[in-house]
Amino acid sequence: MTPLLWIVSGLSLISIVLFVWFMVVLTKVIFNIFLNLPIKAEPFRREEGILRYSVNLKTRDGVSIKGFFLPGENTNGRTIVFCHEIGAGAASFQKYAYFLRERGFNLFALDFRGHGLSGNSDEYVPRQWVTSYELKDLRAVFSYLESNKKVDSNRIGLFGISKGAGTALVAAARHPEIKAVVSDGAFSTLYTATDYAHKWIPIFLPFRKMPSFVYRMLAWWAIFTVSKKFKCRLLSLEKSIPRLKGRPVFFIHGEKDGYISVAQSERLFRLANGQSEHWRVPKARHNEAVKMAPEEYADRISQFFDKHL
Repeated sequence: MTPLLWIVSGLSLISIVLFVWFMVVLTKVIFNIFLNLPIKAEPFRREEGILRYSVNLKTRDGVSIKGFFLPGENTNGRTIVFCHEIGAGAASFQKYAYFLRERGFNLFALDFRGHGLSGNSDEYVPRQWVTSYELKDLRAVFSYLESNKKVDSNRIGLFGISKGAGTALVAAARHPEIKAVVSDGAFSTLYTATDYAHKWIPIFLPFRKMPSFVYRMLAWWAIFTVSKKFKCRLLSLEKSIPRLKGRPVFFIHGEKDGYISVAQSERLFRLANGQSEHWRVPKARHNEAVKMAPEEYADRISQFFDKHL
């Protein structure tokens, strides 16, 4: 072998080693993003009085789900399904959606699987990302509402917080009977993974920047591999929202959100054609709009549902 071939072979070997090292580093970073994204609420205290409104549901894959159907005043069948954030449970409706029953709506709040009084499937660990499992839970709720005489099946809306907001958007895209959605703090798996990759990957590399398409490709790859690891399908908001076909969505997002930028919320808003609205809440961090502007929060959400249901 000539000296030139030795040099070329050596450089090729070094390139392969560097590429493998590079992929190992990126793999660790991406997996840490999915495993450790710090968006999780503490369990919310359940008032004993709501237990008399409890409903037992069964999903198509055999999981027992606990829900609560709370009749409102002068509703004419209008019903809102409340979708809680990761970790919080159904009882958190008392923080975010307490006012709806007094303003002419029935309220259904559920414990997603792995939360509160609901069961879980053996292979699933709830995380911050919207999956096919939460969609199965909501389908069980919709089936129940169809059989409830107090519910007008043509006047159902969804109200979700954080992961619950993303779940509501995906579910509405697949269920045309859902007429309107309130989304507080929703985030896209793809956009979030890409944004966090931009933020954290350069820390571990000898160079500071890569082309944007590389981060996006890494995010796509991460979603695929993490789905296999978590044994579930991660669902796409950026594909689901256009499928709403003009049905109204009210996007709410805190301007000071340190986890999910308000710019991402605006990107999701732009995907929704038609009668959708966007409210940037000054000084509010993630899911803090209800804390920073409680009266306006209740008024805006009630008025939105009044208009579209």
